[in-house]
Amino acid sequence: MAIYGYVRRRQPLPTNDQLKIVSDYHCEELFIESANLKKHDAFDQLLTKLQPKDRVIIASLQVFGNDAVSTSRALAQLRQKEVQVISWSTQLHLNYYKRTAGLL
Repeated sequence: MAIYGYVRRRQPLPTNDQLKIVSDYHCEELFIESANLKKHDAFDQLLTKLQPKDRVIIASLQVFGNDAVSTSRALAQLRQKEVQVISWSTQLHLNYYKRTAGLL
């Protein structure tokens, strides 16, 4: 099980703050996205690396976009990979590899 960090520059927190947050989880590799919400190069690279039961650490769900559609799309892609998503700001832990009654 690998642990990866995903950061979007300046969105929703300053980049350095996000880096401090995800580094607390001892990530094996960090993927840093540009501030441009239309670009997803680092996210695409992350998706190619992910294996079932890996963990993705984010500072906030807003790193996936500034609207519900973008966030839902990213979470759906992560669900397909069967990984765990940990969002620091919302204290949300999504285990996409383990069915939890009522949550998925």
